[in-house]
Formats: sequence, C-alpha cells, structure tokens
Amino acid sequence: MTEAIHIERIPATARIARRLMIIEVAFSLLRIAIMISAAITAFRVPLLLPILAVVSITALKYRVLSGWLSRRLSVLRCAIAVEVITVVMHLALPLLGGDLRWIKAVDLNTLLPLAVVTLLLTPAAARWFNR
Repeated sequence: MTEAIHIERIPATARIARRLMIIEVAFSLLRIAIMISAAITAFRVPLLLPILAVVSITALKYRVLSGWLSRRLSVLRCAIAVEVITVVMHLALPLLGGDLRWIKAVDLNTLLPLAVVTLLLTPAAARWFNR
C-alpha cells in the first residue's frame, strides 16, 4: 500500500509576504523602465547611480523570491535584510538631500517592505522557513 505524504502548506503570512514582494518587483521593473527613459531623454549621467541602486535591489528581491520554496532559514534572513535595505535606501536619499517629508516616509516604497518584514517576523513564517 502507498502511504500518504504530509505536505505542509505555506502559512498565510509567508504567502502574503511573497505576493507583496512580487508586487514590489513588478513596480521596481516599471520604475527602472521610467528611470532609463528619463535618463535617455534628458542625457543625464547622474541618473545612472539611482538606476543602478534600483536594479541591484530588484535583482536581490528576485533572487530571494526564486529560493522562497526551498524553506531555508537563509532565505528568510535575506528577505528581511533586503526589505530593510529597501526602506533605508528609500529614506536615506531624501534625508541626505534635506528633502525628507512625512509624505515621503509614508508611501508604498516604505510601507510595502515594512509590511513584508512584519509578516516574515511572525512565528508561523519563522517555523515554516526553519524546517
């Protein structure tokens, strides 16, 4: 006789966090396209550094998402680190320029990563990643 294999379902918190990260990657790709078109039309080289930062963060998020179902603890740690870096980068650039307003601190580039970090720090998500 064959035995039934018990497959643990992904918890809702980890599933929602994964979907939010997919949405972030999609918006980042759109942002990259807009930034590249602005850099080309304006012929401005200083726009290349922010483009490089957004491309690197997007690539890191994609790498974390590609290893999500491996359930390794390192994927959880990397996801939290990348999201924290995203928030810090989004808030540090206006802060250095002296242009940090409350509306900048409460937009989707800050709230989505904070939501992902909050969801990933729940005990259910930690148990699922720490198989």
